[in-house]
Amino acid sequence: MGAGCIAFTPLAQGLLTSKYLNGIPADARINRPGGESLPAAHLNEQNLARIRGLAAIAADAPEPGATGAGVALRDPRMTSLLIGASSAEQVRENVRALDRLALSADELRAIGEFAVDAGINLWEKPATDQRV
Repeated sequence: MGAGCIAFTPLAQGLLTSKYLNGIPADARINRPGGESLPAAHLNEQNLARIRGLAAIAADAPEPGATGAGVALRDPRMTSLLIGASSAEQVRENVRALDRLALSADELRAIGEFAVDAGINLWEKPATDQRV
């Protein structure tokens, strides 16, 4: 269609990274004031299993150091991404996703098994907040 598409929080507030696979790190955004945009309820076993599946696809990728975040960021339909990194290492990890933008048909099929609607609405709270 020739239209651009910009993804805001393409890593779902860090949910699509490996950050939460072993619990909630002390320095995670979810622990900071205003961090409730990613409710702890989203870190349920079903969603973590999906994230583990995406991380396994990344681990099987031909480039060294591929990550689940990198897989999530390599969507060729996106014109730009607003990543919201909170550390220099997160920026470096996200930039490494540019090393190989194309995904094979097998990778896309495998990703499709895990990248399904999980009922996560990061905008529910902001959209329903009442301001007086």
